[in-house]
Amino acid sequence: MQSRLLASLLIVNLISLFVLMKLLPTPEATVLPKWEYTIESVADLEFEAGMRKLGEEGWEIVFARRASGSDDGV
Repeated sequence: MQSRLLASLLIVNLISLFVLMKLLPTPEATVLPKWEYTIESVADLEFEAGMRKLGEEGWEIVFARRASGSDDGV
């Protein structure tokens, strides 16, 4: 009787392990996103139009900093 119980538990554990292995992603199946980065310099007077153009091309802004330069319009 005890050996039948142990055999049944072993079979249940093996089936559970098999199911768990099928549900967990494998490193080969995991696809990492590919990222592209660019650095753009847009004149102050054309900043909004330049950002809109880049957005239409599918780019997303991560950081913007206004720097003083010769095209300040000041």
